Amino acid sequence: MMKTLFENAFSSSWKNLQKEIKVGDIYFGAPGDKTRNVDRAVKALSKLIQESHCSVKSYENIIRRGETESPCVVVPKLPKSFAKGHFFEYNDQKLYPHYVACRLFRFPDMNDYHQLIPSHKRCKAPFNRKTNHVCINPFHYSSLRRPKLPPVKIPNRVISTQDYQYTPEDKIIDANVQTLIEAMETDAYTHHDMIPNTTVYCDMTLDDRIRQLVDSYHYANSDTTTDTGSIYSSYQNDYSSNPGSQGYLSDDMDSEINSPSSGTIKSIDDDHIKIHYSEPDAWCSIYYYERTLRVGSHFQGKTPSIIVDTMYLTKTESHMALGAFSNEMRSSEVKETRESIGRGVRFYYIADDIYVENLSAHSVFIQSPNCNMRNNWHPATVVKVPPGCHCNMFSYSRLATLLNEAAKVGYEAVYSLTRTCTIRLSFGKGWGNEYKRPTVASTPCWLEIHLHGALRWVDNVLSHMDSPEMRVSSFT
Repeated sequence: MMKTLFENAFSSSWKNLQKEIKVGDIYFGAPGDKTRNVDRAVKALSKLIQESHCSVKSYENIIRRGETESPCVVVPKLPKSFAKGHFFEYNDQKLYPHYVACRLFRFPDMNDYHQLIPSHKRCKAPFNRKTNHVCINPFHYSSLRRPKLPPVKIPNRVISTQDYQYTPEDKIIDANVQTLIEAMETDAYTHHDMIPNTTVYCDMTLDDRIRQLVDSYHYANSDTTTDTGSIYSSYQNDYSSNPGSQGYLSDDMDSEINSPSSGTIKSIDDDHIKIHYSEPDAWCSIYYYERTLRVGSHFQGKTPSIIVDTMYLTKTESHMALGAFSNEMRSSEVKETRESIGRGVRFYYIADDIYVENLSAHSVFIQSPNCNMRNNWHPATVVKVPPGCHCNMFSYSRLATLLNEAAKVGYEAVYSLTRTCTIRLSFGKGWGNEYKRPTVASTPCWLEIHLHGALRWVDNVLSHMDSPEMRVSSFT
């Protein structure tokens, strides 16, 4: 009898809580899996609240009022129901309680828990704190949503210079695309005397707004007690062992951008189609090289904050530890450079910008065409980033603008933007016309970062354009 009364009370509680959900079609399983729906989510969350000796009714009142200054509701961060077959676990993936609560009652369009940051200073158990419990009050968190990028409009016909009215901004962007194409044709990325050098000095530290986001990301990802187990269909093509011999874009990069694409395409009129940006599961891949040899396995970046250093820790989803990477042919210069890497670098993917922060005691050197064109430098420029400084090394907004302008010019112009989707970083040693090292492959230790979303977007645009032989542009 008592059990029946308890079950009836529990049923009433979770059904009342379900009424506070504003969006009905929320699924927590894999694409196409409709079984992990709102009903099961609310029921599982309600059961977890009761098992934690909290009141579902009180939680319902918190959700209904929607106030930031509301009490914490603390439950186990890793519930016992993480066992196989329970709601909070499927296909070796874990659904963290705070993420489920935030999606149900505040941020229904959120993709994963990495988009959450603690926002209440007096919260007793934010998810980034190293405890066994977590607060599931959704009003103690904020969601960092990426801004919606404008789609790329592809003309269904060739637009001549007489048909198109150029603005001063268009002419500047068009000149950047022209410079990219010329750099490809002259192979400026590997010619010693064609690679300029510049320095980003220490006054370019992170501003307060970005620092707050950076700190939230860092703390959130420093507490990775378990792997999310996210399954990402990675690009299977590896870089060649001599990446510096064929210019900035290697054969493997060609294969990588030609992987199956999944952008959304929508016709808008008789003259254009729209290609939208599509966010991949892993936003980047990082490869480590010692001169011309790639060492170790590549790292897939899924978290907004990633550290690369020479520690010997086991690789986690937010930490690429180079200390465990072995190379029997390692020279004394490479060993010395590895020892100087120290705390390394940290990459941040914030909104539509990608930053690098130099945490080591020595300068790092970066070649990012996207960053260079944004600062009106030659696309092949190598930027020196001193210790303690940061650099905004990629902007998706800038890529969107360049893609739209390149699509008006032709296939070759769009293809030239594939170079902007890869970034190279050298530890301690620079290259270019101010150094004795002609290419990045001449430096002892360096990274190559492939931006999956950018590569996919360029590939989607290319796949809906005429081939170079069929299309006439201003550069042919």
